[in-house]
Amino acid sequence: MAYQRVIQALADPTRRMIFERLRRGPLPVRRLAEGLEVTRPAVSQHLKVLVGAGLVHVRRQGTSRIYGVEIQGLGELRQYLDRLWDDVLGAFEVEANRESPAKGTQGTKRTKGKKGKSPCSTSCGGSSRMGGGGCMPSLSTVRATSS
Repeated sequence: MAYQRVIQALADPTRRMIFERLRRGPLPVRRLAEGLEVTRPAVSQHLKVLVGAGLVHVRRQGTSRIYGVEIQGLGELRQYLDRLWDDVLGAFEVEANRESPAKGTQGTKRTKGKKGKSPCSTSCGGSSRMGGGGCMPSLSTVRATSS
């Protein structure tokens, strides 16, 4: 479970700040350390953890080491979060369709819009995984769009 290493690496606020700086483009340690409240050797240690977690790569350029974001590094974390999101939506769907014991009525089911998607007032049309503007797609819509 490599995603655990990613979560642990990004749990530290200094490492998150370093990672965020690297998202803007590759940098040497000297530039990464500017403005941080830690020493260059400490930044190097944080980079070592980020490299070990697969979030950052390093290349030599003359006497400098240039660090950059490893794009595939977040892949396993993303897959984990996608599975978690599917579980949450599944639990939501079960709860939404559960019979209400107090009134003895069935939960409200969503009506279908065009092409079987849930109606939505946002541009996602009910198919967005993140659901902008409060949109909550059904589990079947999420699974269909993620395949």
